[in-house]
Amino acid sequence: MSKPLDSPRSKNPREQSKHSRFIAALNSNKQVSGLTHIYYRYPARFSPEFAREAIQLFTRPGDLVLDPFLGGGTSGVEAVATGRRFVGTDINPLAHFVSGVKTKVLSPRDVDQIASWIERVHGSFHINRRETQSARWESYQKNVPWRIRRGLAYLLASLQHLPSTRQRAFARCSILSAGQWALDCRSHVPGISELLIAHRRIVTDMIAGNAQFRRSVTESYGRSSSPACGLYCTDAALLSKNAGLRKFGRPKLVLTSPPYLGVHVLYHRWQVLGRRETPAPYWIANRPDGHGGAFYTFADRKSISPERYLKRLQACFTAIREVSDRRTQIVQLVAFPDADVQLPIYLGALADVGLQHCESFDTNLRGTDLTRDVPNRRWYAEVNKQSHSSREFLLVHRLRQR
Repeated sequence: MSKPLDSPRSKNPREQSKHSRFIAALNSNKQVSGLTHIYYRYPARFSPEFAREAIQLFTRPGDLVLDPFLGGGTSGVEAVATGRRFVGTDINPLAHFVSGVKTKVLSPRDVDQIASWIERVHGSFHINRRETQSARWESYQKNVPWRIRRGLAYLLASLQHLPSTRQRAFARCSILSAGQWALDCRSHVPGISELLIAHRRIVTDMIAGNAQFRRSVTESYGRSSSPACGLYCTDAALLSKNAGLRKFGRPKLVLTSPPYLGVHVLYHRWQVLGRRETPAPYWIANRPDGHGGAFYTFADRKSISPERYLKRLQACFTAIREVSDRRTQIVQLVAFPDADVQLPIYLGALADVGLQHCESFDTNLRGTDLTRDVPNRRWYAEVNKQSHSSREFLLVHRLRQR
């Protein structure tokens, strides 16, 4: 039976204020901005405002935050920026790449090198120039118009002029973002000059975001310390076997959003000119991918039975339980096509692996509607006739008391 989560600090006015800000952040529809969140629009990503308030409510500086379904790295950016230690895992190499770039702080020298790179490469491009590419990436360029393909290939080839791995990763992510701007979910593909203009703007915005991120990290950690952050491209079901996580200890907060039951999300493809899909992001990120959509969503999008999804879900949350302790709060945002039917099934699956659902994380907020409408996702809900899939539910769990 679900019970409210005991919160002995909730009588403190300051803590009550944190709870109120958290609920306000849950329902916020502000545009994603600040820090390094603008680097890349990963599908079904967290609201940075929600992640920040959750981290500040459930943890203190120095505590460990874990996100086993890392996605675009929002929780990692906010954890590092507020002085927490962070561990994140994701089975998707694209998510691992993007999150790694977002959580890295550039030095002033890095910024100068990247600014020089931009001026050099944007001033020497010619549409008839061809770049030598490895044959391994040809299949990843499917459905990419030739002009955009040539422009992206040119920018990728120019990465060799940057001297450090960190600079090249940042620049590669800027090209990834430009490619997404040009191709993903657009009804009209822009010209090459528009791509280059957009890329320059993206780099400028990313540099400004990283400067803000650097200031936050410096305030939290000091100038002489580096953020404690570990990112791993691995299955969440293998968490308990992850030697890197064991070095960090037990998480105080698990903040995550696993794949949604019965909700179609493209984590591994862009959609070009309608429903034509391309694996181009893996080419740009230099991260090979040999899996279909079901690999990232726990089950095929056309599957009627939830059995495969629930089996994968339970394997992952069993591992989460094994790396947690009685102090750990497990906070999730999850959506369902039919919440009346599927939410009880989902909660039952987690109860079967030893997790206790908390009706409310604070007795003063019992009865509060802990759901949020997701901006810009209603179109997908309407296309798939899923009237509830653009609404997410806040779920809080802890280890069941023996």
